This record gives sequence, C-alpha cells and structure tokens, in this order.
Amino acid sequence: MAFSFSNVRPSGLNRLIWVTLPLAGVLLGLAIGSGQWFIVSLFAATPLLVWFPVEIALGGLGFVIPWDSISLLGAAGESGSSLTFFAGILALAVLPPIGLATDRLRIPPRAALYWTLFVVLGGVSILWATDEGVIHDRMHTALPLLALYLAATAFCFTRRELLGVFACTISGAFLSSVYALRNAPDGIGRISLVFSSSVTDPNQFANLMLLAISLSFGMLLAFQHTWVRIVVGTALAVILYSVFMTMSRGALIALGTIIVVYLVRMRANRRIVIPVALASSLLLLLPGIFFARLQHSIAGRGAGRFDIWTAGLYALKDNFLYGAGLDNFPVIYQRYAGYAPTYWGYYRAPHNIYLGVSVELGILGITLLLLAFGSQLRDAHLALKASRQFDWIIPLEAACWAMLVDGMSLDILWRKSFWLTWMLLAATVRLHNAENAQKLFRTPVLHSERLRPWTTV
Repeated sequence: MAFSFSNVRPSGLNRLIWVTLPLAGVLLGLAIGSGQWFIVSLFAATPLLVWFPVEIALGGLGFVIPWDSISLLGAAGESGSSLTFFAGILALAVLPPIGLATDRLRIPPRAALYWTLFVVLGGVSILWATDEGVIHDRMHTALPLLALYLAATAFCFTRRELLGVFACTISGAFLSSVYALRNAPDGIGRISLVFSSSVTDPNQFANLMLLAISLSFGMLLAFQHTWVRIVVGTALAVILYSVFMTMSRGALIALGTIIVVYLVRMRANRRIVIPVALASSLLLLLPGIFFARLQHSIAGRGAGRFDIWTAGLYALKDNFLYGAGLDNFPVIYQRYAGYAPTYWGYYRAPHNIYLGVSVELGILGITLLLLAFGSQLRDAHLALKASRQFDWIIPLEAACWAMLVDGMSLDILWRKSFWLTWMLLAATVRLHNAENAQKLFRTPVLHSERLRPWTTV
C-alpha cells in the first residue's frame, strides 16, 4: 500500500495552537523584558515551524552549520553549546513525532546498519583504548549524530520539503560567505569566519561550503525561472569565491570532484558546461598568492601532512588489528612522531579520515566505514541507472564524493556537515524510489506535491 503524506499536520494542531497562544504571549513578554533576545528569536520562528516543520527543523541545521565554530552560546570566557546543537535537537524533536503521526517512518537503508555498528564499535573500543577520556568526549558528538542520521533516513520527505532544506542550506552558506569576505583581514591572506575570539579553520570553512555549492549547481539545472537562476547564480558565485579565498587546496580538489560527477552524470552537455565555465572564470579575480600556494604544495609537503601520514603508517602497522581506540590517533602519535621525516610536534591529528579510522578502530572499523559509504553510493547509482535527465540525487552524490575526497587531507568524519550530506543523499534516494513506485503502480500524486509552487525539469 502506497504511503500518503496528505495528513502532514495532526488534526488537533489548530486547537492546541489556540490553547497555548495566551501562555506564549506571556512568555514572550517576559523574554523581551529581560532582554533574552535568543528566546525572542525562537518565538519569532514559531509560526514558520508550525507551517513548515520539516523544512525548518532539518533546513535550520543546514543553515547554521557554517557558523558552528563561532556560534557557542555561553557566558564570556566560558564554553557552551553551539547553535548547531540546538538545531540538531530541534530536528530530533520534530521528525520522529511527525513521522509517527502521519505514517511517514520507514526502515532506514542498509547503510544505517553499517553507521550504527561503526559508532557502536567506537564506543566499545573504550575497553582497550589508550586514553578512555577522549572516547567519552567523542561519543557526546557521535551518538547525537547517529540518532539524527537514523531519524532523517527513516523519514519520508516530500520534494517540497527537501527543496526547502536545500534552500536553507544554500542561504546559510551564502550569508556566512558574505560575512567572511566582508570581515577579511586587510591585505592578502586566507579568509575564514572570525567572531570575537572564535576562528574557523579556513580548510574546515571551505569544506562547509561544498554541499551548498553542489546544491546550487543543481538548482541552476533544475529551475527554469530566470529570477531563480539569477538569485542562485549570485549566491553560487559568492560562495565559490569565498572558498577560493580560503586557499584550501583540498577543497579545490573536492570542487573538481563535484564538477567531474556532474559531467559524468549529465554527459557533459552544455547545461552543465556553461555554469562550470562561468564559475571557473572567478579564478581570474584571485590574487597571485593563491597560485603560489598551489605551486608549493609538494615542496611544503602538504603543510606537514605527508610527514604525519608517514608516522601514521608506522602506527597503523602496530594497530591494524583492533585499533588504539576511537579518537586516540593524536594520543598514540606521540610514540611514532620520530618516524616523521620532518618533526611537527607530538600531538597531531591524522588529517586523513581513512588513516585515522584504520589506526583507531582497526580493520573492522575501516571496513564498516567503507561499507557505509559504498552502500549509499550504490543505492544512488542504482536509482540513477535508468535516469536520462537531471535528478536531485546528482547534487547529493557529487557532494558525498567531494566529502570523501576532502577527507583525504582533512579531519571531517565527525563534522555535522559531513553527516548532513549523507542524510540528504539517503532521503533523496528514498524519495526518488517512492516517486518511481507511484508511477509504476499509477498511484495518485501526493497532495503536498500538487501544492508545490516550483516548476522543475
């Protein structure tokens, strides 16, 4: 029996709204009187959350992800939770209840099993880890990410909802790029997000933009309205320029990966070649130091990464069986730092998710990770196999491949942007398969799809 999304809101929702309005008014007045502007902003977003719960819940996470490193909410001089933490909690609070109320929860894809086993293995590694404390800290991030992944991949999204999430993700990347470019340091240098004493690593900032860039390319291909293409094209140009100005060599290779995936999937037709050519023209605006940095990549030994990887391979030789414990690579690196051709310190991160997982969780850990990647990419490939035109799976597949390539030189495994990309790929594949099933069995078009105000190719 085909699932239906027509009852998106519970029947008693309107009654609940009228009952809680007076109480909400009192709380809003108290928040304004005490100067709690963050709470006031939450009240302001409440109507949007009522009418667009799914888009705001998961799209809000995509919107605030670029601000993760500089959005800690706490007193001055104290650490606190970031906006992405609250956005993730909101998504967890919204998706499962709506899914249960509207019969939109399904069994997650097979990759969810591999991700679950991978996280469980990381937690169990505390039994033999070199340092147990770092595992406790990491599991505070890993478990919520896994819970959000399971919730998002079990939920049946509509096309309108996914497009709303995509738009929020692009908007967040665009605003963060504008902020980074506007507050760039005087003179020539790498840009990033800087707020007060908080600074986002330029390489990480560039990585946060990859998903939005791939989605922007997709919107240029999918939408026929001129005004949409102008808005999205402008946003894409700003985001791309900010990534170029981070001068991240890994991100540049990842961008090339996105383009290659698009060219392969779209068979190199002019619809993708023209946007790629226009985007590449931004390179003409970059300062000479950008190209000098590229030329010195090998001579500089990848900013020390080649030396760290050399020492890491010696660590892998002694820990390939069951690993040193989740997040313990920097801890045991102290024992192998002397094997590095050039000394870069004792406590170093792997700067490579594959080497890091192999050393920390051994052969079983890296196998589970590769199975998770392969399972999702295989599902995407099978879904696109019979397609002869643009499909929204393509931007997500391209973004996932870009993440895998960027992960060769950057520690992004436990970044929210990394996990959000895989969530959206799984959700888009599920929607694609559901729509194909509806066409095959001639089931009625989804009620929410009839209300979709956009025309796509």
